[in-house]
Amino acid sequence: MGIIFICFLLSIQYVRYVGYEKSEYKQLTGTSFGKTFFNKRLYGEYLIVKELQKLPGKHKTLVNLYIPKPNGDTTEIDVIFIHESMIYVIESKNYSGWIYGRERDYKWTQVFQNKKKYKFYNPIKQNRSHIQHLQRLLSSVDEKFFYSLIVFSNRCTLKSIDIESECIEVINRNRLHVVRKINALHRPDAIPVNLIYNKLLPYTNVEEQVKEKHMNDLRKKHSS
Repeated sequence: MGIIFICFLLSIQYVRYVGYEKSEYKQLTGTSFGKTFFNKRLYGEYLIVKELQKLPGKHKTLVNLYIPKPNGDTTEIDVIFIHESMIYVIESKNYSGWIYGRERDYKWTQVFQNKKKYKFYNPIKQNRSHIQHLQRLLSSVDEKFFYSLIVFSNRCTLKSIDIESECIEVINRNRLHVVRKINALHRPDAIPVNLIYNKLLPYTNVEEQVKEKHMNDLRKKHSS
């Protein structure tokens, strides 16, 4: 029975491996199966991209973009989903527990079953900064075509989330189908998908020194 169970687990892993090797995420990032599946952040991004590919309409996806700031620093965007009706800027949070937060708050709260709490920077504010720098880069695109999506894992419960602004959604990953409804509210072919994709593509898969500088800038910012 033990050998049969092990063979069953191995077969599942093999199916996952084959699926991953054929995935859009693998093509976009080149990241190995092992590195992705044993890294919570990367695995969350992979699952988001996997769901986005199921959506109808003309679209392209970009992952892990390092967008320049005016001061020479960079801001890292997890996922950009360029649809013919909208540009979705996605902040991925592969968290568990209960999540509480309001748009106006500086910090949000993650609560675990053992009652322990963890504070983290408001992802709406975080993504708003991403969008501002992206809009500077894509100055020809009207700001009404940018949509902020904060996507949490299915392992967490969004207990109390208060949003005041339009063009913002805070959802679990299994609710990414909400993009269909958003797209339906906007006319198709408003976004030049290929043009924007080609303009942003150089900001993905950047050299290691760009990533290292980004991390060092973050450390300096947090330490100060």
